[in-house]
Amino acid sequence: MSKPNKRQPSGTARLLEITRILRKHRILAGLTPEKLRQIVEALGPTFVKLGQMMSMRPDILPRAYCDELQKLRTEVAPMPADEVRRVVEASLGRPLSEVFPTFDPVPLGSASIAQAHRATLPDGTRVVLKVQREGIYQKMASDLALLRKVARLVKLTPTGETVDFAMVIEEMWSVSKQELNFVHEADNAETFARLNQDVAYVTCPHVFREYSTRQVLVMEAVDGIPIDNQAALLTQGYSLSEIGLKLCANYLKQVLDDGFFQADPHPGNLLIRDGQIVWLDLGMMGTLTAKDRAAFQKALGAAATRDIGGVTEAVLAISKHSAPVQRDALYADVDAMLSQYLEIDIGTMNFSSIMQEVLDLAQRHHLALPPGVTLLGRGVSTLEGLIASISPDVNLMQIITQRFGQNAFHDFSLRQTVLTNARALYESAQKSLSTPALLNDALRSALKGDLRLHMDQQPSQAAQQAENQRATRLNRTLILSACILGASLTTLSTAQPLWFGLPWISVVGYGAAAVLAIAGWWRGRRKA
Repeated sequence: MSKPNKRQPSGTARLLEITRILRKHRILAGLTPEKLRQIVEALGPTFVKLGQMMSMRPDILPRAYCDELQKLRTEVAPMPADEVRRVVEASLGRPLSEVFPTFDPVPLGSASIAQAHRATLPDGTRVVLKVQREGIYQKMASDLALLRKVARLVKLTPTGETVDFAMVIEEMWSVSKQELNFVHEADNAETFARLNQDVAYVTCPHVFREYSTRQVLVMEAVDGIPIDNQAALLTQGYSLSEIGLKLCANYLKQVLDDGFFQADPHPGNLLIRDGQIVWLDLGMMGTLTAKDRAAFQKALGAAATRDIGGVTEAVLAISKHSAPVQRDALYADVDAMLSQYLEIDIGTMNFSSIMQEVLDLAQRHHLALPPGVTLLGRGVSTLEGLIASISPDVNLMQIITQRFGQNAFHDFSLRQTVLTNARALYESAQKSLSTPALLNDALRSALKGDLRLHMDQQPSQAAQQAENQRATRLNRTLILSACILGASLTTLSTAQPLWFGLPWISVVGYGAAAVLAIAGWWRGRRKA
């Protein structure tokens, strides 16, 4: 059991600190993107890390907030060697020197949640230890619990939108629980390795499960060239264009074939070693279901051929919507989006821009896209930026078009196509034989005056709402009239007691009529 960090403030002191930070930034007046970033920075390195993760979730936060949170930078002091030792020994239940005969106390890198150290296993295998900061889970849980107390008072108000701050906090806690469980990252690494085992030019560090826990992750030590170190790559004889092409091809495989992809493919997460692309830091992965992948592939294929209807249907298929969708308006927006690319060569298109426009379009029409799709939007943007820096001649959209062209011929079966078309032709011929008789019967009925034409007209949503409002006003008027008429008739009765010189039941009737009239007037004024 690790010792608590005595330097951490108590719950009351931390609540006062958080309250002071929120009051300083006048949080009750609303939360702009800039203000959210400033608050996250003031809350400390842990929240900076959470903010960086949330910047990749445009399904939770509006785009303006995600863009602002991407500016977050964190600088934290490394954990002391004694603290690292305590965490490792408490987690593994054995002395550190017994598990790792050699251990470098100088960290390779230090972050707000964990830091990495070089070490060796008893058999001499070189490894890297990722060690969680002592008490970080309890600290984050406590801080988020304190934030929940003030979350009900806050709304994010960017451009007319309102985002529930409480929902954002819950999503931050959900993301942080995954980030703080290194078993989850180990699972991801093994899944990634299995799915890419047949790709000769792709690999990831091997995870040593027997030495890994929720707080300690032990991985193979990887020495390679950073993918953005062009000078070193060229010196070693690598082709930057080949690296760019293979990187794009593998990322498309991760997305379209596996539905399991690296959500943050920035240069720090990629190395080149022995002719292979090594993917690092697999803690945050995006996932797409088979249904999502099919719809996404349809959208990509339709976008590549500028098929407006195909893109529209694919967006509807991959999204969820609780209210009716105005398909004509959605179609018009997709048309406007694709029309700007009509005169642009596919090789010069920016796929991340198209992806972002689709995300914005879905948000405008209140279509909820799966988290995997929104993570993909941010991942593609990062990947295209990297490709542009190392091999500008490689274009992701062009590779996508080539891929779909190859798939179209790869999936083509002449025998199946002939059988399908022959069956359709036979069915059409069979139906056409009865067409003259059916037409003759219809004409005969028309001459006799027996032909009836049934039309089912579906009103638009706006017309339906207007009709409902008229019916509500009519009902309210009838009830008001009934109250007044009933109250007037009861004035002739001898009911006791008398209020204001009238039978009490008459006063009640007039009072109810007055309340209904005022309520109707107030509701109409608010809607106006």
